[in-house]
Amino acid sequence: MTKAKKLTKIHPSVVFTSVSGSSLMAGYAREAGDLAVRFKDGKTYIYKSVDDATVKGLAEAASKGKYFTSHIKNKFIAEQAE
Repeated sequence: MTKAKKLTKIHPSVVFTSVSGSSLMAGYAREAGDLAVRFKDGKTYIYKSVDDATVKGLAEAASKGKYFTSHIKNKFIAEQAE
């Protein structure tokens, strides 16, 4: 029997917006520090304890994908969302 993967609920204050120039959507719950990222395959991950400067950097980056890979992916705890 395969153990079911625990999924995390998205913080209720998160509103997803398209990330310009990218195939991902993101939403940020500032009070919780949760950055929710939805990828083109439909999967959503919540990155925990993300600071405002990192979120701003993602929004302003010329290449969202490169910024995500170098500044967020594997830098913050990530949980798959429901």
